Amino acid sequence: MRRFLAFFLRRYRHQSAWTFCWRVALEGLLASVLVGVPLMALGASKRDDPVSLGPWIVGAVVVIPWLETLVYQSLPIGICRRLGLGVGTQVIVSTSLFFAAHLSLGLTSGIAAGLVGGFYLAFTYIRWRRRSWWTAVWVTSLSHAIGNALVSLVVVLSLVTTKLDHWIIRLWPG
Repeated sequence: MRRFLAFFLRRYRHQSAWTFCWRVALEGLLASVLVGVPLMALGASKRDDPVSLGPWIVGAVVVIPWLETLVYQSLPIGICRRLGLGVGTQVIVSTSLFFAAHLSLGLTSGIAAGLVGGFYLAFTYIRWRRRSWWTAVWVTSLSHAIGNALVSLVVVLSLVTTKLDHWIIRLWPG
């Protein structure tokens, strides 16, 4: 675990907060997709209850990233730091809590968003906590919001194209 974390820390060591933010958001999203798509293909995702998209997107992009950063990164990592626990333990504790919270959305979300995404968010928080608490919170929250915004965009585009397909089929049957 130590070598794995050192690899990530070295890769992102000299990037500005803004560059780090969008690169980690995209890399984390890509990693989540690479894990989540095969799981969905295997039928691991059984959640298909409809949601109201407007409030869901606002929550997922604006509110939830800030709250989850405080609850799942800042608090557990802060406690681990106070107890003198190492970076690897901090990542494991934070990621485990994030994973457990996202399991309620289904196994695919639990693994793709909770485990993979949780690792990236814990890593981001730890990376920027060295500068200050506030920098760690805003960089982690913003990278989380960017990832959620991209997922929301895909969901909306998927729904729009599905609706468009149904409309075209009704217009030109056969």
